[in-house]
Amino acid sequence: MCHVVIVSKLIIPTVPCFFVQLKMSEDRFQLVVRKKKGKGTANKRPCKRQQDRCSVDRDHDDDDGGSDENLDSLIERIQNCSVELLCSPFYKNLSDNLKKTIESVKDIHDADHQKCVTMVCYGIGNFASCLIARYQLGLLLCIRQEFQIPSERIHLYDPMFSKTEIRTLNSLGCSLITVNEEGKRQAEGLTIFLMLHCGKPLYNNLLWANWKARLLQNVIIVGNSFKNMELNIPHRIMEEEASYIIKILPYVTEVPVKNNFVHDDIFNNTSIHCFPACNLEEIQRIFWDSSPEPIYEKDAEIILKKEATLETM
Repeated sequence: MCHVVIVSKLIIPTVPCFFVQLKMSEDRFQLVVRKKKGKGTANKRPCKRQQDRCSVDRDHDDDDGGSDENLDSLIERIQNCSVELLCSPFYKNLSDNLKKTIESVKDIHDADHQKCVTMVCYGIGNFASCLIARYQLGLLLCIRQEFQIPSERIHLYDPMFSKTEIRTLNSLGCSLITVNEEGKRQAEGLTIFLMLHCGKPLYNNLLWANWKARLLQNVIIVGNSFKNMELNIPHRIMEEEASYIIKILPYVTEVPVKNNFVHDDIFNNTSIHCFPACNLEEIQRIFWDSSPEPIYEKDAEIILKKEATLETM
Protein backbone atom coordinates (compact mmCIF):
# COMPACT_ATOMS: atom_id res chain seq x y z
CA MET A 1 0.00 0.00 0.00
CA CYS A 2 1.05 3.56 -0.68
CA HIS A 3 0.98 6.03 2.23
CA VAL A 4 -0.23 9.59 1.86
CA VAL A 5 2.50 11.80 0.40
CA ILE A 6 2.16 15.55 -0.11
CA VAL A 7 4.56 17.03 -2.65
CA SER A 8 4.01 20.66 -3.60
CA LYS A 9 0.22 20.39 -3.20
CA LEU A 10 0.20 17.10 -5.09
CA ILE A 11 -1.52 14.52 -2.88
CA ILE A 12 -1.04 10.81 -3.38
CA PRO A 13 -3.87 8.77 -1.80
CA THR A 14 -3.55 5.65 0.31
CA VAL A 15 -4.30 3.19 -2.49
CA PRO A 16 -2.06 0.95 -4.58
CA CYS A 17 -0.16 3.18 -7.00
CA PHE A 18 -1.01 0.98 -9.96
CA PHE A 19 -4.71 1.87 -9.73
CA VAL A 20 -4.40 5.62 -9.73
CA GLN A 21 -5.31 7.81 -12.69
CA LEU A 22 -3.98 11.34 -13.01
CA LYS A 23 -5.81 14.22 -14.68
CA MET A 24 -4.73 17.79 -15.30
CA SER A 25 -6.71 20.91 -14.44
CA GLU A 26 -5.30 24.43 -14.69
CA ASP A 27 -1.72 23.18 -14.48
CA ARG A 28 -2.46 21.22 -11.29
CA PHE A 29 -2.84 17.50 -10.85
CA GLN A 30 -6.12 15.94 -9.77
CA LEU A 31 -6.34 12.30 -8.86
CA VAL A 32 -9.13 9.85 -9.64
CA VAL A 33 -8.92 6.44 -8.02
CA ARG A 34 -9.79 3.40 -10.10
CA LYS A 35 -11.40 0.39 -8.56
CA LYS A 36 -9.35 -2.75 -8.54
CA LYS A 37 -10.78 -5.22 -11.07
CA GLY A 38 -8.80 -8.23 -10.05
CA LYS A 39 -5.32 -9.70 -10.13
CA GLY A 40 -5.29 -9.73 -13.90
CA THR A 41 -5.30 -5.93 -14.03
CA ALA A 42 -2.15 -5.46 -11.99
CA ASN A 43 0.56 -3.47 -13.72
CA LYS A 44 2.68 -6.00 -15.54
CA ARG A 45 6.36 -5.35 -15.87
CA PRO A 46 7.19 -4.83 -19.56
CA CYS A 47 9.97 -6.62 -21.36
CA LYS A 48 13.35 -5.59 -19.96
CA ARG A 49 14.92 -5.06 -23.39
CA GLN A 50 14.78 -1.36 -24.16
CA GLN A 51 14.02 -1.85 -27.85
CA ASP A 52 10.92 -3.83 -26.89
CA ARG A 53 9.85 -1.04 -24.53
CA CYS A 54 9.85 1.32 -27.50
CA SER A 55 7.77 -0.88 -29.78
CA VAL A 56 4.94 -2.17 -27.60
CA ASP A 57 2.75 0.93 -28.09
CA ARG A 58 3.02 1.56 -31.82
CA ASP A 59 -0.78 1.45 -32.07
CA HIS A 60 -0.89 4.69 -30.08
CA ASP A 61 1.37 6.62 -32.46
CA ASP A 62 0.44 9.13 -35.15
CA ASP A 63 -1.46 6.76 -37.45
CA ASP A 64 -4.76 8.59 -36.85
CA GLY A 65 -3.27 12.02 -37.49
CA GLY A 66 -3.25 12.94 -33.81
CA SER A 67 -6.96 12.99 -32.95
CA ASP A 68 -8.16 14.67 -29.76
CA GLU A 69 -9.15 11.26 -28.43
CA ASN A 70 -5.66 9.90 -28.92
CA LEU A 71 -4.17 13.07 -27.45
CA ASP A 72 -6.23 12.71 -24.28
CA SER A 73 -5.30 9.05 -24.03
CA LEU A 74 -1.59 9.83 -24.36
CA ILE A 75 -1.76 12.58 -21.74
CA GLU A 76 -3.53 10.19 -19.38
CA ARG A 77 -0.83 7.55 -19.81
CA ILE A 78 1.93 10.10 -19.18
CA GLN A 79 0.21 11.32 -16.04
CA ASN A 80 -0.26 7.75 -14.83
CA CYS A 81 3.52 7.35 -15.13
CA SER A 82 3.95 10.47 -12.99
CA VAL A 83 1.73 9.05 -10.27
CA GLU A 84 3.58 5.74 -10.22
CA LEU A 85 6.87 7.62 -9.94
CA LEU A 86 5.63 9.80 -7.08
CA CYS A 87 4.70 6.66 -5.14
CA SER A 88 8.17 5.17 -5.62
CA PRO A 89 11.26 5.15 -3.39
CA PHE A 90 13.23 5.92 -6.55
CA TYR A 91 11.63 9.33 -6.90
CA LYS A 92 12.03 10.11 -3.20
CA ASN A 93 15.75 9.40 -3.46
CA LEU A 94 16.13 11.49 -6.62
CA SER A 95 14.05 14.34 -5.21
CA ASP A 96 15.94 14.44 -1.91
CA ASN A 97 19.30 14.48 -3.68
CA LEU A 98 18.16 17.12 -6.15
CA LYS A 99 17.01 19.34 -3.27
CA LYS A 100 20.39 18.95 -1.58
CA THR A 101 22.18 19.75 -4.83
CA ILE A 102 20.16 22.91 -5.37
CA GLU A 103 20.76 23.86 -1.74
CA SER A 104 24.51 23.37 -2.20
CA VAL A 105 24.69 25.84 -5.08
CA LYS A 106 22.02 28.33 -4.06
CA ASP A 107 24.49 30.64 -2.33
CA ILE A 108 25.53 31.90 -5.77
CA HIS A 109 21.96 33.01 -6.46
CA ASP A 110 19.97 35.67 -4.68
CA ALA A 111 16.55 34.83 -3.25
CA ASP A 112 14.62 36.07 -6.27
CA HIS A 113 16.88 34.29 -8.74
CA GLN A 114 16.53 31.03 -6.85
CA LYS A 115 12.79 31.06 -7.53
CA CYS A 116 13.44 31.10 -11.27
CA VAL A 117 14.90 27.66 -11.87
CA THR A 118 14.83 26.55 -15.51
CA MET A 119 14.65 22.96 -16.72
CA VAL A 120 15.85 21.83 -20.15
CA CYS A 121 15.22 18.31 -21.42
CA TYR A 122 17.11 16.86 -24.38
CA GLY A 123 16.61 13.56 -26.19
CA ILE A 124 13.60 12.20 -24.36
CA GLY A 125 12.48 10.23 -27.42
CA ASN A 126 9.10 9.27 -28.87
CA PHE A 127 6.97 9.07 -25.74
CA ALA A 128 3.83 8.23 -27.75
CA SER A 129 5.31 4.86 -28.65
CA CYS A 130 8.06 4.29 -26.07
CA LEU A 131 7.35 3.40 -22.46
CA ILE A 132 10.83 4.45 -21.34
CA ALA A 133 10.35 7.92 -22.83
CA ARG A 134 6.91 8.19 -21.26
CA TYR A 135 8.28 7.54 -17.77
CA GLN A 136 11.05 10.06 -18.39
CA LEU A 137 8.49 12.69 -19.38
CA GLY A 138 6.50 11.72 -16.30
CA LEU A 139 9.62 12.39 -14.24
CA LEU A 140 9.95 15.83 -15.80
CA LEU A 141 6.37 16.63 -14.77
CA CYS A 142 7.07 15.44 -11.21
CA ILE A 143 10.15 17.67 -10.94
CA ARG A 144 8.27 20.62 -12.43
CA GLN A 145 5.47 20.25 -9.90
CA GLU A 146 7.64 19.67 -6.83
CA PHE A 147 10.12 22.45 -7.53
CA GLN A 148 7.39 24.79 -8.80
CA ILE A 149 9.14 25.53 -12.08
CA PRO A 150 6.95 27.80 -14.25
CA SER A 151 5.76 26.26 -17.50
CA GLU A 152 7.52 28.92 -19.55
CA ARG A 153 10.82 27.75 -18.01
CA ILE A 154 10.38 24.14 -19.14
CA HIS A 155 12.09 23.56 -22.51
CA LEU A 156 12.27 20.30 -24.46
CA TYR A 157 13.90 19.24 -27.68
CA ASP A 158 14.06 16.01 -29.59
CA PRO A 159 14.31 16.06 -33.39
CA MET A 160 12.15 12.93 -33.54
CA PHE A 161 9.04 14.41 -31.88
CA SER A 162 5.90 13.64 -33.90
CA LYS A 163 3.02 16.06 -34.46
CA THR A 164 0.94 14.32 -31.79
CA GLU A 165 3.84 14.54 -29.33
CA ILE A 166 4.28 18.24 -30.05
CA ARG A 167 0.56 18.82 -29.41
CA THR A 168 0.81 16.79 -26.22
CA LEU A 169 3.74 18.82 -24.89
CA ASN A 170 1.90 22.05 -25.70
CA SER A 171 -1.15 20.75 -23.82
CA LEU A 172 1.05 19.91 -20.83
CA GLY A 173 2.36 23.48 -20.76
CA CYS A 174 5.89 22.74 -21.97
CA SER A 175 7.89 25.01 -24.28
CA LEU A 176 9.51 23.48 -27.33
CA ILE A 177 12.98 24.35 -28.55
CA THR A 178 12.51 24.65 -32.31
CA VAL A 179 16.17 24.66 -33.38
CA ASN A 180 18.58 21.78 -32.91
CA GLU A 181 21.07 23.31 -30.47
CA GLU A 182 23.13 20.11 -30.34
CA GLY A 183 23.12 20.67 -26.57
CA LYS A 184 25.04 23.96 -26.89
CA ARG A 185 22.86 26.03 -24.56
CA GLN A 186 24.24 28.49 -22.01
CA ALA A 187 22.82 28.47 -18.49
CA GLU A 188 22.47 32.13 -17.57
CA GLY A 189 20.54 31.16 -14.44
CA LEU A 190 20.22 28.01 -12.34
CA THR A 191 19.25 25.31 -14.84
CA ILE A 192 18.45 21.63 -14.46
CA PHE A 193 19.36 19.70 -17.61
CA LEU A 194 17.42 16.43 -17.80
CA MET A 195 19.43 14.26 -20.21
CA LEU A 196 18.63 10.62 -19.45
CA HIS A 197 20.39 8.09 -21.70
CA CYS A 198 21.79 10.80 -23.98
CA GLY A 199 25.00 10.28 -25.91
CA LYS A 200 28.41 11.61 -24.93
CA PRO A 201 28.43 14.40 -27.55
CA LEU A 202 25.39 16.12 -26.02
CA TYR A 203 27.00 16.26 -22.58
CA ASN A 204 30.28 17.37 -24.13
CA ASN A 205 28.57 20.16 -26.10
CA LEU A 206 26.68 21.35 -23.03
CA LEU A 207 29.89 21.62 -21.03
CA TRP A 208 31.60 23.49 -23.87
CA ALA A 209 28.73 26.00 -24.12
CA ASN A 210 29.14 26.73 -20.39
CA TRP A 211 32.94 26.57 -20.25
CA LYS A 212 33.30 29.46 -17.81
CA ALA A 213 33.11 29.25 -14.04
CA ARG A 214 30.36 31.88 -14.06
CA LEU A 215 28.17 29.69 -16.27
CA LEU A 216 29.10 26.19 -15.18
CA GLN A 217 28.11 26.83 -11.57
CA ASN A 218 24.56 27.38 -12.86
CA VAL A 219 24.40 23.89 -14.38
CA ILE A 220 22.83 20.82 -12.78
CA ILE A 221 22.83 17.72 -14.98
CA VAL A 222 20.52 14.78 -14.28
CA GLY A 223 21.76 12.13 -16.66
CA ASN A 224 24.34 9.45 -17.40
CA SER A 225 27.02 9.04 -14.76
CA PHE A 226 30.25 10.82 -15.72
CA LYS A 227 32.19 8.50 -13.42
CA ASN A 228 30.82 5.43 -15.18
CA MET A 229 31.80 6.93 -18.53
CA GLU A 230 35.34 7.31 -17.24
CA LEU A 231 35.39 3.75 -15.92
CA ASN A 232 33.72 1.98 -18.84
CA ILE A 233 34.84 3.88 -21.95
CA PRO A 234 38.48 3.77 -23.13
CA HIS A 235 40.33 6.98 -22.34
CA ARG A 236 41.32 7.44 -25.99
CA ILE A 237 37.67 7.50 -27.07
CA MET A 238 36.73 9.88 -24.28
CA GLU A 239 39.52 12.24 -25.31
CA GLU A 240 38.36 12.14 -28.93
CA GLU A 241 34.60 12.35 -28.39
CA ALA A 242 34.08 13.89 -24.95
CA SER A 243 37.19 15.83 -23.95
CA TYR A 244 35.26 18.35 -21.84
CA ILE A 245 33.85 15.58 -19.69
CA ILE A 246 37.39 14.34 -19.05
CA LYS A 247 38.61 17.85 -18.21
CA ILE A 248 35.84 18.65 -15.74
CA LEU A 249 35.83 15.30 -13.89
CA PRO A 250 38.13 16.48 -11.05
CA TYR A 251 35.79 19.39 -10.29
CA VAL A 252 32.32 17.85 -10.64
CA THR A 253 30.25 16.74 -7.67
CA GLU A 254 28.33 13.62 -8.68
CA VAL A 255 25.56 11.99 -6.65
CA PRO A 256 24.35 8.61 -7.96
CA VAL A 257 20.59 8.06 -7.98
CA LYS A 258 19.67 4.65 -6.60
CA ASN A 259 18.23 2.50 -9.38
CA ASN A 260 15.37 0.98 -7.39
CA PHE A 261 12.42 1.84 -9.62
CA VAL A 262 10.19 -1.14 -10.47
CA HIS A 263 11.37 -0.95 -14.09
CA ASP A 264 15.14 -1.11 -13.71
CA ASP A 265 16.13 -0.16 -17.27
CA ILE A 266 14.46 3.26 -17.37
CA PHE A 267 16.56 5.30 -14.93
CA ASN A 268 19.65 3.12 -14.68
CA ASN A 269 23.09 4.76 -14.66
CA THR A 270 21.60 8.09 -13.57
CA SER A 271 23.47 10.64 -11.46
CA ILE A 272 23.00 14.25 -10.44
CA HIS A 273 26.01 16.40 -11.39
CA CYS A 274 26.80 19.91 -10.26
CA PHE A 275 29.83 22.18 -10.40
CA PRO A 276 30.17 24.06 -7.09
CA ALA A 277 31.78 27.48 -7.21
CA CYS A 278 34.28 26.45 -4.52
CA ASN A 279 35.58 23.71 -6.85
CA LEU A 280 35.77 25.96 -9.90
CA GLU A 281 37.60 28.75 -8.07
CA GLU A 282 40.66 26.51 -7.80
CA ILE A 283 41.06 26.32 -11.57
CA GLN A 284 43.60 28.49 -13.36
CA ARG A 285 42.44 30.77 -16.16
CA ILE A 286 44.32 28.87 -18.85
CA PHE A 287 42.01 25.91 -18.19
CA TRP A 288 39.04 27.94 -19.41
CA ASP A 289 40.83 29.70 -22.26
CA SER A 290 41.61 26.51 -24.15
CA SER A 291 38.11 25.64 -25.32
CA PRO A 292 37.69 24.82 -29.02
CA GLU A 293 34.13 24.09 -30.12
CA PRO A 294 33.42 20.36 -30.48
CA ILE A 295 32.70 19.38 -34.06
CA TYR A 296 31.04 16.11 -34.97
CA GLU A 297 30.75 15.14 -38.62
CA LYS A 298 28.75 11.98 -38.12
CA ASP A 299 28.11 10.29 -34.81
CA ALA A 300 25.58 7.63 -33.88
CA GLU A 301 25.04 9.33 -30.50
CA ILE A 302 23.95 12.75 -31.75
CA ILE A 303 21.68 14.16 -34.47
CA LEU A 304 23.40 17.20 -35.91
CA LYS A 305 21.81 20.58 -36.52
CA LYS A 306 22.04 20.24 -40.29
CA GLU A 307 20.11 16.98 -40.09
CA ALA A 308 17.03 18.09 -38.17
CA THR A 309 14.98 21.10 -37.14
CA LEU A 310 11.74 20.63 -35.23
CA GLU A 311 8.52 21.71 -36.92
CA THR A 312 6.15 23.09 -34.29
CA MET A 313 2.39 23.09 -34.59
